[in-house]
Amino acid sequence: YCKGDTKQALEDLEKAAEVNKTDVFPRSNMGLILLRQGKIEEAKIKYADAFAAGKPTQSLINDLLETRDKLHGPPETSVFLGWMRIEAGQLQDGQKDLRDYLTAHPGGTMAEDCRRLLKSAATRPSATTKP
Repeated sequence: YCKGDTKQALEDLEKAAEVNKTDVFPRSNMGLILLRQGKIEEAKIKYADAFAAGKPTQSLINDLLETRDKLHGPPETSVFLGWMRIEAGQLQDGQKDLRDYLTAHPGGTMAEDCRRLLKSAATRPSATTKP
């Protein structure tokens, strides 16, 4: 990935995910690459797979924070960050990320996903949700 070969990075991460079905890292990293490429629907699938495999770690949250705050990631980065924070048990921070996205992009490509995630978080804060 660092060499700019995202196709090879995705293939390598897919292999890593197959080897260890409970490792959240390769699936999450696939989601991040797809998000940065603007492949939002594909990123949703990979992140949902990641959260099904295990609880997100702070380092994965930090990757999304860096993408959003330093690398000028797409606006949808905030949605994935909010989703990940909710899954990690950081409910208030996650809800804030989602609300901030909705404020800035009320008709955005992931606005409905935000609303679903916010509703789900309000009723089942520890449950795995999918936008």
